[in-house]
Order: sequence, then C-alpha cells, then structure tokens
Amino acid sequence: MRISLVRTGGVAALRRVVMVDTEALAAERARHIESLIRKADLPSLSEPTIAVGRSPDRFRYTLTVEEEGRESRVTLSEEEMPERLRPLLDALWREGDPGSMPPGTVTA
Repeated sequence: MRISLVRTGGVAALRRVVMVDTEALAAERARHIESLIRKADLPSLSEPTIAVGRSPDRFRYTLTVEEEGRESRVTLSEEEMPERLRPLLDALWREGDPGSMPPGTVTA
C-alpha cells in the first residue's frame, strides 16, 4: 500500500509532503498503518470543495491511498477533519519523518 499525505496552507503557506509505502515498513508498523487506513474509511468520505477565502491560514490535507491498482483520495480542510482521520495522519507524519512532527500536530 502506498500512501501520500500533502499538507498545504497555514500562515506561512508551506507545503509538506510525506510518502509511506507499507511494503517498506516492518510488519508490525505496516499492520498498524493499514489498520488506521481501514478505520478512517476513506470511501465513505466525499471529496469536499474547499472554499479558498473561508479560512486562508488553516491547513488543508490531501490523503491518497493506492492499493491493488485502486486509488482513494480525499482533500479536507483542517476544520473539516473527521476525528477518525487524525490518528492516521499523525502516524503518517511519524513514519515519513520521524521526530520532526510530534503527535498531535494535526489537531489545531
């Protein structure tokens, strides 16, 4: 499973990208990420339209999951983030760049 997470926006308008391939992870860590993907239930989330002028200094996230030739993608603003996605995003930040983003940074 290949996963990418892109965060844009914020006061400095910085772009941050993390890519995780579960095949490259230790088995336990891969199972953990895959479990969080299932709990997030991405297919149940519709692709919302983000109003650019609504909250220009808030973060926006695009999460893409590729598995067995299928792709799921969702783009959400920080204030629209369902609680069930937060553990997944935190885990992806830690896997992609250990130590640089402490747990809880997805929550505002």
